[in-house]
Amino acid sequence: RIGNPEWVRKEGMVAFAGYPLIVENRLVGVAATFARGPLDEDALNALEAIANSVAIGIERKKTEQAREELLAREKAARHEAEILNHLGNLAFAELDLEKLVQAVTDAATELTTAQFGVFRYSAVADGNESNVLLAISGVARDAFNQSPPRGNATDLAASFGRSAGMVRYDDIRTDPRYDEHAPLFAMPEAHLAVRSYLAAPVVSRSGEVIGGLFFGHENAGAFTAAHER
Repeated sequence: RIGNPEWVRKEGMVAFAGYPLIVENRLVGVAATFARGPLDEDALNALEAIANSVAIGIERKKTEQAREELLAREKAARHEAEILNHLGNLAFAELDLEKLVQAVTDAATELTTAQFGVFRYSAVADGNESNVLLAISGVARDAFNQSPPRGNATDLAASFGRSAGMVRYDDIRTDPRYDEHAPLFAMPEAHLAVRSYLAAPVVSRSGEVIGGLFFGHENAGAFTAAHER
């Protein structure tokens, strides 16, 4: 039952001892020892004690990691709550629309861990409706000089679909649903490579899509369902 008998013969091994590593009544590994001579009772007792110590160490390490993960989640949840609370207060206190939208875009970019975030909305000027870039976070505004806003409210609504729901791509380079020519998906210049993409419609109380928040990241799979929420 020895896994590598050729190695055993080459090295002149004649004895073997294996002890299970038990953590919370689960087998998590084996402490295995080979020897070129017989293992006496004292050696076996020592090996058993060592194996038990290793198992205790693994259990403590797992407990420590679980504690650190819990603390990290609690810290992230507190941070998210603080940002959302700040935005809630800002929505009632800030009368300057551009400042409000910029604050929302900055906060959303931080919460989603995106490399850049953009807010576009549909505006009417001189009787013509257009898609306007109102706020950007994470990159300079001139990064979008080569990809000016395109389309109107109808284009925005169509891009989000009838349900005006979230749009998320783990990798726009491989996802067949992605259309780089659609008005919704105008991206910054080529030097800012985007793979992960997340978009959230901004919907009026009447149910009309009046704009959207758009986020990008150079790594694939950067956005999750938690970021959508």
